[in-house]
Amino acid sequence: MFAVQYKEGDDPANYQNLFMSYGSYLRKEKKSFYSSLSKLFFIQKQDDRKVDLIIDGQSVVDAEFHVGAKPAVINVNGKNNNATFHDKVINVSFGFQ
Repeated sequence: MFAVQYKEGDDPANYQNLFMSYGSYLRKEKKSFYSSLSKLFFIQKQDDRKVDLIIDGQSVVDAEFHVGAKPAVINVNGKNNNATFHDKVINVSFGFQ
C-alpha cells in the first residue's frame, strides 16, 4: 500500500509526501522513486530545501529514494546522518555490522 500527496493540478511525480507500507520498490514509467533490498515502511516528506525520511521495518536498511534536486538537509529517523546524495537519489544505509 502506498499514498502520494502532491499539489492540486500538479503531476504526481512531483510529490511532496510519500508513504509506503511494507514495500520494496515504487516505479512509474521506468523511473524508480524508491528501491530497497528488503520491504520497509517509510514516510518521505520533502520541500525545496529539506527531506525527512522516517524508515522502519528492518534492522538493516539499504534503500534509495528519488528527489527532484539536492536538498540542503537530509534527516533520517530524526537525525542528520546515514544518507548520501548522488544524481537525484538519496541512499540510506544503516544497521550493517
